Amino acid sequence: MAWRLEENLSSETYRHLLDIAAPLSCPQGAVLISEGDESRTLFIVESGSLIVSKRTGSGERQLGIIEAGDVVGEIAFVDQRPRSATVTIREDARLLKLGHAAK
Repeated sequence: MAWRLEENLSSETYRHLLDIAAPLSCPQGAVLISEGDESRTLFIVESGSLIVSKRTGSGERQLGIIEAGDVVGEIAFVDQRPRSATVTIREDARLLKLGHAAK
């Protein structure tokens, strides 16, 4: 079962998050996150779906599907390591983009 952001935050906290996040529209086939990138952005999927994949010795391996209500990019956002997988837009998506605060 997926962890849904809006179901795990108070309505006030969720509204505040919506106020500080930037809306982003992505077409099918666009790469949102590339494995190995140093970016720290977190995304909340409002609509559409995304494919998570990882490079292996035998090529790309699909790890899962991200859907509306899910969060993506949280690992790099929190631990500041390079991206561990590639995320590609599976069907046109509307996202909320939350950048990592500079120190």
